[in-house]
Amino acid sequence: MEPYCEEIKKFNWGAFLLGWFWGIFNKSYKTLWQLPISLIPQGGAIVSFFISIYFGINANKWALENKQFKSLEDFQKYQRIFAVVVFLVSVFYTIVFFLTLYI
Repeated sequence: MEPYCEEIKKFNWGAFLLGWFWGIFNKSYKTLWQLPISLIPQGGAIVSFFISIYFGINANKWALENKQFKSLEDFQKYQRIFAVVVFLVSVFYTIVFFLTLYI
């Protein structure tokens, strides 16, 4: 675990942007609690935002505890690819959302 110490301290953008989805792929199923919380009518979105920050801070630790990686480079590559894919999906859905407002 020694070479991973600095990696654990890094913020995980994939878990921040789409935490429950990230959790499924990284065998960290506690992130699924964000889904019902985000559906609470008054304040759910705000609470969900703070949960996302919590996920971003702790996700690397959870991923290393729950999933086996061959090397530090393998872990970094997996998390980087996941963050890019989640970012692109988020951008796509944001564009679709705004297009539906104006069409």
